[in-house]
Amino acid sequence: FAAESCSFFLLRSDAENPVDDATSISIAELWLECLKSYSCASGITSVSRSSDNELKTIIGKSLCRFDEAAHSKENCAFYRVKEWFWDEQLPTTLRSGSTQLECQRFYKIIREVSENQKTETGNSHILPLIRQEFQNHLVKSNLSSAYIPSEVDYEFYETCMEFCFSESLFFSDDTSSPDGVTLESFLMNKVLRWLVVHSSKMQPVVSGQHITQALHAFSCLHICLLITHTTQRQQSLWRAFFRELIKADCNLMILAKGLLVMCAKNTSTRKKSIETVIASDVLDDFATRVVADALIRSEAKLNLEEFLRVCAGLDCNLASPLVNRVVMSQWVGMLSLDQDFSDNDSATIVLRTLLDVADDESTLSYEDKLKALTLAWRTGGENWRKACTHILTKDVSRDLYNDFLHASENELQSSLNRICDVGLDVKRPDLYERSRTWSKRAIRWFRNNDSHSGFEKLNRIGLGNIEMWQEAIPHLERSERLRWCISSFLQGLEDDAERFLLFFDDQKSDDRVHLFTCILIATSSNPEKKLYEIHDPPLICFFGGCKSFGSDLIKKCVNRYLYAIKESFGNTLSKKKSISSFSDFICEIFPAYLSDEKCYGREIAQKDTFIKGEEVWYTPDLDQEDTQIKAMIMKVHDDDFPRLYFTIRFETEKMEQEKQTVAERLKKFDSSLQHSNSSSAISADDHLLRKSLSSSILTEIVMPAFNSPDLKEKEQLEVAAECLNLVLARIGCLGKGGIGTYRYDLCQALLKLQEQAKTAIDEEKQDLA
Repeated sequence: FAAESCSFFLLRSDAENPVDDATSISIAELWLECLKSYSCASGITSVSRSSDNELKTIIGKSLCRFDEAAHSKENCAFYRVKEWFWDEQLPTTLRSGSTQLECQRFYKIIREVSENQKTETGNSHILPLIRQEFQNHLVKSNLSSAYIPSEVDYEFYETCMEFCFSESLFFSDDTSSPDGVTLESFLMNKVLRWLVVHSSKMQPVVSGQHITQALHAFSCLHICLLITHTTQRQQSLWRAFFRELIKADCNLMILAKGLLVMCAKNTSTRKKSIETVIASDVLDDFATRVVADALIRSEAKLNLEEFLRVCAGLDCNLASPLVNRVVMSQWVGMLSLDQDFSDNDSATIVLRTLLDVADDESTLSYEDKLKALTLAWRTGGENWRKACTHILTKDVSRDLYNDFLHASENELQSSLNRICDVGLDVKRPDLYERSRTWSKRAIRWFRNNDSHSGFEKLNRIGLGNIEMWQEAIPHLERSERLRWCISSFLQGLEDDAERFLLFFDDQKSDDRVHLFTCILIATSSNPEKKLYEIHDPPLICFFGGCKSFGSDLIKKCVNRYLYAIKESFGNTLSKKKSISSFSDFICEIFPAYLSDEKCYGREIAQKDTFIKGEEVWYTPDLDQEDTQIKAMIMKVHDDDFPRLYFTIRFETEKMEQEKQTVAERLKKFDSSLQHSNSSSAISADDHLLRKSLSSSILTEIVMPAFNSPDLKEKEQLEVAAECLNLVLARIGCLGKGGIGTYRYDLCQALLKLQEQAKTAIDEEKQDLA
């Protein structure tokens, strides 16, 4: 109240009743006592804090009014004592002092004055006082070489500079004062040293206090650059400052936060962004070196991502990135397309930053965007998902999409060729990892390709090259590498149906059958020697078995297999791989063969076919199937499983009887479920297919070998024996019997073989036997 009353009496107009000078000085002295009371106040409590803040506000507003009155209001008491007030009394009373409390009180008053100032601070009567206090504070800091400003000290410096916002706060370069501090010396000798200490990597832990103090130092740098006269001088000071800062190897996180401070705009003060000054060649060079160094080290450089995102203009409201387009193009170049950085954390961070700025065409060129997209595809993971979201889905023209597909499919083909190049001296575990990497990339390409059919996709990534697969069949090493690639690729697809449609979508032409069987043969394992510890199941297992293949396609595949087997005679490896793959194919397509009679017996002998308490039809005489008696299952006996028998109860001539019987004499009570020809496990269509296949195999492979007059073609005999085993165990030797049929001829040939084997044993011709 006293301060406000004094201010009122000093500033009121007294043209009619002027106050004498002695009275004016007395009122001013009372106001100064209020100022002194505020400056020296300590022990502020929660109760007194409100009054303390109110006094600070009144003092700040009063000083602003006094300043205005000293310029133009001649008819007030204050105007007549202004020299006494400004030159003698206020400097003595309003001092920053030597304690933290006095310094804090001083800058709070100055900040209050700054917020209420209506005139230019260059004409302010308080400016000389602030300038002197600022310089005195800096002189005191020179007393100790270890001096580092506290947070209060920093706020004092910032408040003084923000209030004056002029180089007049500092001494000029040609000053003769030995203690005077110029703007350049303040920046390079003080702020720089303080900032190096706060951001030094020698700090065991970068605490919150270090970060806060460092940001205050950046704020001082910001204000100093703003109050310089020309842009050229701003750039010169910034370059010199930044070069020294990066020489000290400052913490990247603090540097990133500091750059944001310098780019920030504050409408409540005269601070404005100087991003055009910061975006300089020194920052460009440093950002390039940081990325290059991080990529060499592999592990993520501490706070690398935060620094790169600031440089790229992300996470902040910048008009443009702080580094130019050439720098980002260099980042892309350093993430070489030939470099596998799946385990390089730094490279992942750099790529993630590039993908985040890919939306802005002014930041990344079309070529760099394509390279970044391709790099994301190669590495996969979150970066690939980001690339799909930020780039591919927003590519309305699909030019980038099409160029990406073309570039990536070319790379897949080249990579596949390198994997299959047996001339390269690469360790097998490394080759296996390369093949798995290839397959992962192929899957990503496959999933994002909506322009081609499954078979076209297979061709475009190199797996549809029939010549490559044919050359691989007699070459164990090459075929094994290809098997790793295609096996991993097929396992990465969603289901059997999707894998099947790769080869046979709407077409099942002979060319596709040829490619399919050729791949199965080339990738079959060597039946005699296991070269590697890593074994995948046969590829035929990935296509859904008989559920996917129709009769016509199975016939085409078998015929192609038979042709391949006959062509393989003379090459041991090709022959063994052909017969091995053929065996895998037949075993996958067909379950173990059982005759119609055995199949029916197995069906009706299952434990859950008849259950206890079920009503059935019982046939006492199988020769008279029309004579049936209604019965009930009393017990199911499975002690000789699968040959089940049952205890049944039925009525005859008004008498109940129980007896044991077998399943063949029982039928379901519902007549619609009685046994018919269709109840066989092998359907009529399946029967015809098996009959056709068994006939082809026996006619083309088995019989020509078994009917050889001298039986010296051991190679053909081995193949024939394996094929015959497949017919007997899996397909079934179906068709008519009797003289003139192939079943009869087969039996005769087997008897002949048996006789010759017996003769050879008797004559001790072990090799022939």
